[in-house]
Amino acid sequence: MREEHSAVSTRRSDLAILSLAAVVSVAPFFFAASGRMPRSHDISIHWMRMIAFDEVLRSGVWFPRWLGRMNDGYGAATTIFYPPFFYYLASAAHGVLDDWQASLLAVATASSLGSGLCFYGYLRLIVNRVPALTASVVYILAPYHLIDLYHRGAFPELIAFVWMPAVMYSFTKAAREGNSFYIAIGSGAFALLILTHPPEAYLFTLSLGIYAICWAIMSRSLRPALTAAGIAVLGFGLASFYAMPALLETGYIQHTILDKFKYSESYIPGLISGGGFGAMLGITAIATAAVAAISAAIGLPASLKNNAPWVGWVLVGVFAVLMMTSLGNSIAARLPRFDSVAFSWRWLGVLTMAASVLVGMGFEEAVHRPTKFSRVVWISTFLAGTILFGIFASGSASSLRVAFEPPDRFIEQDFTPAPDSSSVDSLEPVVEAAIGSDTATLLEWKPQERVVLTRSPVRFTLRIPTYDFPGWAAEIDGASAEIRRENTTGLISINVPEGEHTVRVTFRNTPLRLRAEQLSMVSSGVIAMLLIGAILGKGRSRTKASIALARG
Repeated sequence: MREEHSAVSTRRSDLAILSLAAVVSVAPFFFAASGRMPRSHDISIHWMRMIAFDEVLRSGVWFPRWLGRMNDGYGAATTIFYPPFFYYLASAAHGVLDDWQASLLAVATASSLGSGLCFYGYLRLIVNRVPALTASVVYILAPYHLIDLYHRGAFPELIAFVWMPAVMYSFTKAAREGNSFYIAIGSGAFALLILTHPPEAYLFTLSLGIYAICWAIMSRSLRPALTAAGIAVLGFGLASFYAMPALLETGYIQHTILDKFKYSESYIPGLISGGGFGAMLGITAIATAAVAAISAAIGLPASLKNNAPWVGWVLVGVFAVLMMTSLGNSIAARLPRFDSVAFSWRWLGVLTMAASVLVGMGFEEAVHRPTKFSRVVWISTFLAGTILFGIFASGSASSLRVAFEPPDRFIEQDFTPAPDSSSVDSLEPVVEAAIGSDTATLLEWKPQERVVLTRSPVRFTLRIPTYDFPGWAAEIDGASAEIRRENTTGLISINVPEGEHTVRVTFRNTPLRLRAEQLSMVSSGVIAMLLIGAILGKGRSRTKASIALARG
């Protein structure tokens, strides 16, 4: 009983430490500007999107693909292409707290704590409690983790730090035990990573492949490689309702971000020589790589034969650093759609995880060998310096003392139709006023639906002040009608016959989006069967054990 009580107390103390680290890492940001949330690189765009997304949810659409409030009401196909999970989370928090800034604080804190807990759970499969707890605190307070919030306001990438260790935990359990339950859980976590931050999901998939192949070779078993492949395939299938249109419909939109930023222009040497924020990222990459290298050296096992985790994470760390330099050019050139990653420094997410795992292994090796106590002191000092650098770098954000002011207009040109849609600045600012005359009266304006009553003695062209995009469908008195895109503006126009008619324009799924949703449903069914099979199998095992015990 004492041992059980001690174990519970230990778990509670570990949770308290991780919770404290999460709050300390997040809370100062939200009160840095005289008690208010400060400006950061991406906060304005996420603010606009989450409010527009929430508006569509409240209109009764479970998966908003078109954000009708964007671009002064002309709309944008934002969440066909940008992952939706963060916006679901923000809307859920807002539904409880009824305050957007408080909602962001809740999401960021939960993400920070979740990342620490998932990382701790994964590392406990490899090392003992104290090294795992130490490394988990490092993971929460790592420089790039802090920079993501304090400089960038990159909330989706903050959440991605939760799913990477969650996948690794499930993958490790499944590969060791052959239990389909963990394949199902890992697939769900992998799908959430895709739905949260696709570029990070891409980089993590490459890293998972390297790790799994390394483990398969060292163990002389295909199970690790097949397990990783199964998790990735099922996870992508589960997320395909979003991922397939995002991959296959990009030709329909403008994407100035990819035109403006080139992966090859963001390598470490160029970042450092450019100064400012780029230099900070470059130094962060070097510092994180140094922590990984020193921890790996201290944690070097006496024999590599049964140490696939150490070898695997060293290889992942080396690969991440390689891909942040021109040495990775030949690899990047052969990877499909790799330009969508946009910035080489996004590898810092994977490198942060690799370094944190190796920190845990280094501490494990040092702590359990008394003659190497000096190594504990040495690595502790080095880690403290790295974390202090992250805190200093985050605290030095140029806009940290400038309070964030919500934008008056929700403008985002990136997800408007290509190539012939006009800039919203050249269009009428109040779109509802565009439908209001003797011939046309606006009856209803929802984010993904417009209803107009027309009265005209002659045939005329009704102009709907909404960007045309695949998925918009028109009906006149319930019968299908053709939509024409205006050549000069890219807006919707419809030929309406004389007389009185009700014109309804609704944003619907294209055949591709329907097939993608069907694939997600099939994948959900497979995952459900894996879960049921695992639960039933466990029940049968218990029954057999009980019978054997009774006979004994």
